[in-house]
Amino acid sequence: MYLQAIKDAKNKRFRRFLFADGFLYQGIRNKEVLPSENQDAIYLKANFIFLTKPDGTGNFEENNSEHQSFIDDCIEGMNFRLANLVNPTNPNCNTESTFLTDTKIQIIVNKIWKIDPAWDFLVSGFSPGNSLTSSPIYPPNSNYYYSYFDNDSTLPEGVNVVFANNGDIYQELYVNQNYTDYPSLQTWAASQFPTTSDLSRSSRQFFPDVFNKYTWMKEVVTVREGLPWSTVRGWYVNDIGFKALPHEFGHSFWLFHRWECRENIMWQGWPSSKVYLRPVSEIGKMHRAASITNMRNFFTDDSYTNSNIFVDSDETWDLDFRLYSDILVDNESQLNLTCNLILSPLSRIRVKDNSVLKIKGAAINSANNSSWNGIKIQDNSSLEILPGTEINNSYFYAYTDNSSNRSFQKQNLETSNILPVVVNNKNNSSYISTIIYPNPSKDFFNVNLNNNQENLGSEIKVIDAHGKILIKQKILMNITKINVQKLKKGIYFILLGKESKLFIKDE
Repeated sequence: MYLQAIKDAKNKRFRRFLFADGFLYQGIRNKEVLPSENQDAIYLKANFIFLTKPDGTGNFEENNSEHQSFIDDCIEGMNFRLANLVNPTNPNCNTESTFLTDTKIQIIVNKIWKIDPAWDFLVSGFSPGNSLTSSPIYPPNSNYYYSYFDNDSTLPEGVNVVFANNGDIYQELYVNQNYTDYPSLQTWAASQFPTTSDLSRSSRQFFPDVFNKYTWMKEVVTVREGLPWSTVRGWYVNDIGFKALPHEFGHSFWLFHRWECRENIMWQGWPSSKVYLRPVSEIGKMHRAASITNMRNFFTDDSYTNSNIFVDSDETWDLDFRLYSDILVDNESQLNLTCNLILSPLSRIRVKDNSVLKIKGAAINSANNSSWNGIKIQDNSSLEILPGTEINNSYFYAYTDNSSNRSFQKQNLETSNILPVVVNNKNNSSYISTIIYPNPSKDFFNVNLNNNQENLGSEIKVIDAHGKILIKQKILMNITKINVQKLKKGIYFILLGKESKLFIKDE
């Protein structure tokens, strides 16, 4: 629901992903992936967790429209900056040969309010201490106080961004309205770098005293500067939304501080405009992290770039990663898949121009674990599924454009629910068994015999889990449409001749 509809194929502009050096797969292993300016964005999920007193106060309040408006403006500013970068004026900033205006990453925020169980001690759950890097409020630390959110089943999946306030300062400012002394506000924020070794790990950020500073700016800075709240509020939205949030999410994507360019979002000091990221070494690094680190778990299932990764020379993919694009194997090339590959439900693999796709011991899965656009074999190309491969999902399938000389091979594949089952006959004359597609579907599926003429004239049966026959229909053509609109959502068995397949009915 967050993405545009798939563009008409004739309007697609296929573009190779670029790398700092080298080509596709070795690049994704140890370099950076540069997105295209005309591809769609991918969407990261984040939980903004506001910790409160038991009565719901102590922070930005869930039912306060003024507070909500400020948070929303900060979120809007964060996404605006990620999509609207500015070419730097300082020549030391951009040592790369190109410039990108858009990171092609956007952040979807769930705003969540939680009672802070430590409000009455450790000054509302955090005590800065003398050394930040050993403090229990520093997110990368093993003793991070708010690590209990890592395994909180009530939170949706996403990067956990915790907003907490020093209770003593809150009491003085918001309750006692003591504005005579400058409070010891914590004006920093911190994030946790991603990991490739623990792909199930959470991702943490911590923003202390954001609401306390909001109160200070509203009640003190406006008076001191003689300016309306709308102006001072705009300063703070700029600081948090346009600068601090993009900066910390940069760390979440592997980006380090930059000291040579004040215009860079990753500049640590002040003042800084924070309007720029380097294309390859920063934006590219973010996309690489989205593929091979734990951050890949926090993107929406339907994140899809509407672009292609090109394979036009022989390659072997043996690193587990997630892709948000299509794959095109072209130019008489061979792609060997031996890795665990997670694809967008909207993605497909196309093999054309006498190319070969070999799958051996690989796991191909969809991000939503229910649907995928499959593998299309065309232009005298071939697909081989080799021994040692076990595909345990019901949405895996391959299909052709009905060209001649297809060469699909399956050698001793031990699995009962691969769609379609691809086999060799005893005479080693390859053919494709009957294909059922689309699968899943909410309206209909097609039965494509793919030259498997022994099933022509047979009766297809759709059977539920209890063995009840729900649909029967004669197959009189090579491609026949079966209406399943009246079926309830669920998993069904399809019987045709000697073949059986699984079919998923969607709503």
